[in-house]
Amino acid sequence: MKKVITGSVILSIVLGLSGCGGTKPSKPVLKGPDISPEASREIVEMVPSWYTEPQQKEGFITGKGEGASAGKHVSRMKAITALVSDFRIKMNAWTKGRGGKFAEELGGDYDSSLEQKYELVQNLVWEGAVKNWTEVNSVTVVERTEDAKGKRRNIFRTYIVGQLDRFQADAELLMKIKRDKELLMAFKETNAYEKLEEDLEKYRQRVGK
Repeated sequence: MKKVITGSVILSIVLGLSGCGGTKPSKPVLKGPDISPEASREIVEMVPSWYTEPQQKEGFITGKGEGASAGKHVSRMKAITALVSDFRIKMNAWTKGRGGKFAEELGGDYDSSLEQKYELVQNLVWEGAVKNWTEVNSVTVVERTEDAKGKRRNIFRTYIVGQLDRFQADAELLMKIKRDKELLMAFKETNAYEKLEEDLEKYRQRVGK
């Protein structure tokens, strides 16, 4: 009976040792601060009102962007990237709407290459306008977070609002259309072209240009 007990005990010890030796404990993965923490009341309260509801200005397209990072400069660069992306989305909607109106008014008497030429000119103008955006307001706030070890860390979150001068872009568009005789002849017969000239004239009178 003693031999059986002793053998069982030895077997248990051997199995226990082999189980411990066969599996190595994994090393903890170190992570930096969480730059996308779950929304909290503190974070929501820090969002400026001029960002949540930016003021709209006649003749301008308003965009906004937000960026977070462990570095202050990087958070601003991320916010600017988001702002430019917002401008591009709004620009695309604007140009498509106007381009469709021109194409509809041109009708079937004009070659489709004119529509393509107009789209190319308009896109080039607005691409330049996006690069020349003006900053209206921006702020960088500090938020508290923790890394994987529970250590307190700071992250920076930047909010930025900018504007594009739509009248300036339209003035350049009109100038480029006038340089192309084929485009000019076609678009002079559309109401959209007349509307563009009228809007620009009102703008010039208002700002004294």
